[in-house]
Amino acid sequence: MKKLEMGELVYLEENREYVVISTVKKDSQDYAFLLTTEKPYKVKFALIKYEGENLNLEILHDKSLKQELMRLFQEKLSF
Repeated sequence: MKKLEMGELVYLEENREYVVISTVKKDSQDYAFLLTTEKPYKVKFALIKYEGENLNLEILHDKSLKQELMRLFQEKLSF
């Protein structure tokens, strides 16, 4: 099973390219922080689902979960 890594490119919504800024684990689930590679920049948070050898990203819409994840990503990325 291949893990999603920082700097990796993924394609979502109409083949729009996103770069993986970071990943975190919360409550035994893996999440990704994604940013488009072209303007206008868009940020997405996704649940990473591993299904056998396949990896699927489920875009999150829950505002409170996204806020909590943003805090975790900020802690992880702070220098």
